[in-house]
Amino acid sequence: MSQKNKILEHLRKDNSITTASAVDLFKIYRLSERIREIEKDGHVILKETETTSGGARIVRYWLCGIEEVPRPKRPRAAQPGGDLFPNRTNEQYSEYDS
Repeated sequence: MSQKNKILEHLRKDNSITTASAVDLFKIYRLSERIREIEKDGHVILKETETTSGGARIVRYWLCGIEEVPRPKRPRAAQPGGDLFPNRTNEQYSEYDS
């Protein structure tokens, strides 16, 4: 199982994770990069910065209840054969062609 999948499975069990716990549980040293990969796959990750009793700042990550981020539709012009101005005709712009 990949590091990303291990973290995702851990987060799905309603658990949070920090860099220290990722190292202890899975020997994963680059948690923030794995979190970016999970977010890139469309999952919503909540982050909270905490300060320890010793004054160190750590980030705790959770998987948000919404697992799929809605993707915006592509504009018509970006679709094959699309046109940003579907109602215009060439006659309306012929005066600018000369």
